[in-house]
Amino acid sequence: IGVRSGNSVRDFTRVMQLLQLCPERPQDRSSLHAVGFYYSILNLAQETVARIVPSLRSWTEQERAGCAYFAAVTLDRRIAFSREMLAQQAEL
Repeated sequence: IGVRSGNSVRDFTRVMQLLQLCPERPQDRSSLHAVGFYYSILNLAQETVARIVPSLRSWTEQERAGCAYFAAVTLDRRIAFSREMLAQQAEL
């Protein structure tokens, strides 16, 4: 999944939807919740203060892209975890 900086809202939302399809890794839970919360704050800033301060708009967009990237890395880890679980079950 490629994360594009100009589409961070769609990217983050889509990756979060895909994460719901994968078995959860306990070590991802708290960090993913924190990033989701931060992303919500960035969205609020984007819709309010960033409309007045153009430099803040660019910063929030970069930060939202970073959140989407973090979610994509987490998705990659969950896919790898799922493959490992499947391989272990196949060995039984």
